[in-house]
Amino acid sequence: MARLICENVGKTYQEFELKNISLTVESGYLTGLLGLNGAGKSTLLRILAGVDPLFTGTVTVDGTDVSAQPAEAKQKIGFVSEERQFFWEMDALENGELLGQLYPDFDQVQFRGWLQGMGIPINQPLYQFSKGMKMKFQLGFVLSYHPQFLLLDEPTSGLDPIFRRDFLKILRDVMDLGMGILMTTHLMSDLDRIADVIVVLDHGEQKLNEHSDVLENGAGAEIEALLTGKFRIRDLLEKYGETV
Repeated sequence: MARLICENVGKTYQEFELKNISLTVESGYLTGLLGLNGAGKSTLLRILAGVDPLFTGTVTVDGTDVSAQPAEAKQKIGFVSEERQFFWEMDALENGELLGQLYPDFDQVQFRGWLQGMGIPINQPLYQFSKGMKMKFQLGFVLSYHPQFLLLDEPTSGLDPIFRRDFLKILRDVMDLGMGILMTTHLMSDLDRIADVIVVLDHGEQKLNEHSDVLENGAGAEIEALLTGKFRIRDLLEKYGETV
């Protein structure tokens, strides 16, 4: 089984510190990374994706060190984020033809198939896409070079419930292909039925890292309350036997 392993990862900015984060994402499973805005979720994903090389600790992707072998590691990771750079004046197919050359295993036929299956217009400039279409386009692109792991940064934020449901169904299909997923969100409802592991970050610190089936019934509602500021993280951790 392939694993993305993050050990004691940290990063310091002027007013923020990511503190000794450790987690493991396994192939075929989804790890949900929860936290309020500013908790450090996006910072951690950029590090794991190899976008931000300045950090302490170690990150390995199926045995490949992200710091020592960044090019090889990036081939194993599909990163979906609003910050991901594409040619927004070009259409979906043009982006696939140009940027797909960066990935030896990129499959143009499969890329067209993903676009068609997700209802993405192939000849429309990307800047005209809705947020949901951009997210689906990115997912189709990264899946076409067959990464072992997907890193998804708030993929359902601001999207309507119907699209959110469809997007999560796509993720279930992806997991059936054996890919591991790490998905950030501030909505516990996105993870209730799909996440295998729940990790909670709070002000740069890892506060919870637990298999979802270990958490008792009702934990999801309490974590949701925590993420909306209605429940103190200390109370949650004490209830489920974690140390603060």
